[in-house]
Amino acid sequence: MNRSEVTEKVKLLMAEKGYFGDEPTEETTLDDLGWDSMDYAEIQMNIEKEFFISPKDAEWEHARNVGQWIDVVMKHVKVD
Repeated sequence: MNRSEVTEKVKLLMAEKGYFGDEPTEETTLDDLGWDSMDYAEIQMNIEKEFFISPKDAEWEHARNVGQWIDVVMKHVKVD
């Protein structure tokens, strides 16, 4: 799986959750999405299920924008 495929799937999961404003880019901060902590936990679990990964909580906590979330996923998936 390459970064483009991961990005597409992550954005799809985010869209299913819903967000405020324009479609997120990799530079979109998590605060820009208008989610609360429960929303973050839910989308993280959905991402983990979709990609069959189990990042440490600290990895998610240090990710501050969509691109960094994608980086977390890329670190744990098999790359083409």
